Amino acid sequence: MTAIAIKSPSMSTGHGGWYPVTASNGFSTTAFINGVEVQLVDITQYNVHTFDDISHPHDGAEHIVTTGSSSLIIENKKATMVGEMMDCGDMIAVGSHNAFIH
Repeated sequence: MTAIAIKSPSMSTGHGGWYPVTASNGFSTTAFINGVEVQLVDITQYNVHTFDDISHPHDGAEHIVTTGSSSLIIENKKATMVGEMMDCGDMIAVGSHNAFIH
């Protein structure tokens, strides 16, 4: 079972020396898990990565979640889970503590 990714807590794994970041915007407006919005493919964005410090941003843009569940559709979008990918190669690391997808 894999945890469903939600607005908070949220955290990426980081990758290639780029620090982990949190989800910043683009969450479900009609579906909630424990009262918290769900992350959605092509909608949810994560904050800009930094490497050594804030003066070295990944590419200056927030990153979109690009993969998700084929079995849980919310607002016509796939729900995301821990382990799903972002367009920069980072992955979702944290999700709900009690809501899972098989």
